Amino acid sequence: MKQTFITISMLCFSSLSFADYALSPGEEVRFAQEKVNPDNEDKWKLVFSGLFDLRFIDTDKERSFQDPDASSFGGRGNFRYGGRDRNSNGKGDINGSGFHLGHLDFISEVSRNKQKIAHIHALFDETANSNSTQIGLFEAYVQHTFSIKNNTQLNLRGGYLVPKVSLENTNVAWTSPYSITPSAINSWYGEELKVQGLEATVLKNMDKWTIGLTGALYSGNDGLGTGLSWRGWSMHDNYSFHGKKLRLRQQTFVTSGTVDPFIEVDNNLGHYGKLEFSWNELFKVHYFYLNNNGDGNIRDTLSSNWSWDTQIHQIGFHLGSYQGFELLGQIMRGHTETGRAPEVKNKYEAGYLLVSKRWQDFSATLRYDAYHVMDVDGKTDKNGQNGNAKTLAFNYHLDQRQTLMAETIFSGNKRRGNETYANSDRLHSRLYQLSYRMTF
Repeated sequence: MKQTFITISMLCFSSLSFADYALSPGEEVRFAQEKVNPDNEDKWKLVFSGLFDLRFIDTDKERSFQDPDASSFGGRGNFRYGGRDRNSNGKGDINGSGFHLGHLDFISEVSRNKQKIAHIHALFDETANSNSTQIGLFEAYVQHTFSIKNNTQLNLRGGYLVPKVSLENTNVAWTSPYSITPSAINSWYGEELKVQGLEATVLKNMDKWTIGLTGALYSGNDGLGTGLSWRGWSMHDNYSFHGKKLRLRQQTFVTSGTVDPFIEVDNNLGHYGKLEFSWNELFKVHYFYLNNNGDGNIRDTLSSNWSWDTQIHQIGFHLGSYQGFELLGQIMRGHTETGRAPEVKNKYEAGYLLVSKRWQDFSATLRYDAYHVMDVDGKTDKNGQNGNAKTLAFNYHLDQRQTLMAETIFSGNKRRGNETYANSDRLHSRLYQLSYRMTF
């Protein structure tokens, strides 16, 4: 079935006639604006576009946290793909290798006079488990930009949003131009951080400097922190959408094997803000803070999902591009808790440093991740984690729409959760991926 779907998808895409424009590698998606004719004033445009990603993977034996073949809970592996459970004992016993449809994203945008008015991003996920739908909305919002005097702009966005906090995921369909798999921080954002709200950003241009200030109020996302607590940090591009449930490992506090991180349980509004500075587009730095204002005493009886009280502090910087070099990194700390005692209380932190070099159509990227979860509730369930990962990635741009990508990741994790089959709390994993990526 999977091979048939991939074959049909490739045949459909090969029959498409592409427009006479393309995105430069690493450029943010701006389909609607680029296709507006500047000579036609007061014109509306509706543009459809998307991303197709076919890849070959090879992993070691450990089952993935998001194992779609599992009858109950996911595995200990912290990659998107993993080994297979041939003996049905919950533990992987053969290596995972084969072709996968990594991305099939559809984007529609409405614009008027070079300004994006509306954005809808839907995606298909072949690895979604049997308790979830396989297609849904990643983002859906409307926006408008107001010009204010003294080189100041106000941008408003409202709807189903991902906060603009990732420095890696700046390419089409919230993908990274540097590697197939983003850092642990941005993997978590793509999986658990989505809000339904209103966001306002003020940008002030001062000669070579630009200052931006963002504030937002939102609902939903009461489950933020569930994945970090019950599963730990992971690294993947398996992004979530509205209606998708996340697979967890077996635990004592959560009785079901899945959780909805975007559910609204306590009817409290969350908020986030960002302060950013940039200089000549060569140096950017930002500080981001989020508080979902969750009430850990409240549980949704229908879904058995609890509200989690979660906060995030993050600093990020981006240096370059200078002679083809880029240097970027993000550091994040926070805490989360839920339950009436609370039963679960964890602190977490993560960071990465990435360096990338480009030579015309070829680029190479090296990234180091470190991440931790600190269990501070004193309960019998153990949620602590200590890990790191090394990523080496290569990209070759066939043209502005097609890219060949390759990466290898080696990670080491020490985590003592409640997996009954785990004889050791230390796990070493590796992943090889080859990808053909096409924007259309």
